[in-house]
Parts: sequence; structure tokens; C-alpha cells
Amino acid sequence: MKAFKKLILCFTLAILAFLYYVNRSSYITKYEWKYDGGSHIGDFLTFDTQSYFHLEGRTVFLGKKKIGELYLCIGYYMITKSEPSNKLGLYARKGNGN
Repeated sequence: MKAFKKLILCFTLAILAFLYYVNRSSYITKYEWKYDGGSHIGDFLTFDTQSYFHLEGRTVFLGKKKIGELYLCIGYYMITKSEPSNKLGLYARKGNGN
């Protein structure tokens, strides 16, 4: 029984480490994100220096205007909340990263 508890603990810690990594700004800004459904804050989100979109913490800006927030990123998908409708949208990761 102790081995089973250790296995569950290790699995849980691995999942938490993965979620921590993919929800960091450095991971999110490394990729391009294409609109995939739900509420819409842009067709194609990129957060590089050439883009109109930028990320401050969990908030997405278009220029100086707040257009949404990031809820969760799970590997290839990112869930956003648009402003002012407060509805959720889905974006899919594109590309191999910078």
C-alpha cells in the first residue's frame, strides 16, 4: 500500500510540475496561438516584440487596451476569458516555439 501511495504522490507532483511549466509567461509567449472556438480576442495571438498583443502577468493587451485574461494553458491549448463579455475561448498552439 505504501508503494501505491508513493506512486500516486509522484504522479500528482509530475502533473503539477507540468501545469506550472506550461502556464508560465515564458512558455506562452514562446508560441503562436490560433483561435479554435468560444469567445474571440483575436484570430492569431503572438506575443513577440513585433506583435500588437502583449502579455502582462495573466492579462492580454492589444496595444494599451486590455482585451482578455489567460485562464489556463495545457500544453497545446490555452483557455482565455475575453473582456468585457467574460466568456471563455480556446486557442491552439502553433509552431515549434522561438
